Amino acid sequence: MGLRWRRVLLLGLVLLVARAEAADVRRGPGFPSDPKLRHNQDFKPSGKLTRLSQTLWRFEDTCNVYVVRDGSRAILIDFGSGAILGRLSELGIRTVDMVLVTHHHRDQAQGLCDLRKPPFEIIVPAKERRFFDGVESFWRDVKLYINYDCRSHFNTLRRSIRVDRVIAGGERINWNGIELEAEETPGVTEGSLSYIATIDGKKVGFTGDLLAGAGKVQNWFDLHWDYYGFTQGIDASEQSFQRLQAAQPDLLLPSHGDPIGEPAVAMAANRKVYAELCLTTSITWTAGSSPAPGACSTTCRTWSVRRTPRSIPRRARTWSSFSTGRCGCAR
Repeated sequence: MGLRWRRVLLLGLVLLVARAEAADVRRGPGFPSDPKLRHNQDFKPSGKLTRLSQTLWRFEDTCNVYVVRDGSRAILIDFGSGAILGRLSELGIRTVDMVLVTHHHRDQAQGLCDLRKPPFEIIVPAKERRFFDGVESFWRDVKLYINYDCRSHFNTLRRSIRVDRVIAGGERINWNGIELEAEETPGVTEGSLSYIATIDGKKVGFTGDLLAGAGKVQNWFDLHWDYYGFTQGIDASEQSFQRLQAAQPDLLLPSHGDPIGEPAVAMAANRKVYAELCLTTSITWTAGSSPAPGACSTTCRTWSVRRTPRSIPRRARTWSSFSTGRCGCAR
């Protein structure tokens, strides 16, 4: 028997033994599938419907779905699982005219995949259209191995939906006397939008996943866009905060978390957290040209952490002789 076949036989024996041992473990009393170890910590949408003002409601689903009503008609900001459609009659709503989606994450719009012919207009961010009506192409071509793109595209819908209109930052939609202006607010995704409108006398911002409360974000990992770009999502969020502040909203309505009645305070809290995170990865420039403050994408060879919270293990505090890559922005 040749060396190659001996190796194949040995591998086969190893797999058989591993499979038998795994079966024994699964039958054991300590395996996590034991009913005694069940818990109720998994996320379950509450389905709570809360009135925020005279014509504005929040439905707590896989994300917050916001309902703006005018008589028996309404528009929805994000869609979640679609369970909101079964609750609209409680509000006297018979017709949904349009659904505006803030970004492409599955929890925002997964229910649209289950509707064969949605009876309303679907409006999505122009920069993210391919994640809505080109989903099959995305999943066919997505790179699984040696993938340095850390963006949260794996949270894309499971199949394509119909897109009736796309909207970009600065464009407006008028609906029954209410004007909604789209603002580019990248952070968790590059193409995220917020919608600004005056509703019941208050200037409201539907902000998606940009923030989830004062000093909070729904998923920190969504801010890490590129393998070498630790601060890209953070930097984008800062620009988004500036745009929102310029709009001067009275209330922010995030996709996750409660309404934010002090937008400036909440954004300042997020800035503080992000600044601390950036300080933990400050870099020492030892090769390549030294960048001017604010310059990005400069090549370097060594990263050195100047300040790190004590909670970070010592072995993770300093890197040296790092392979050449894009180091982000100088601070």
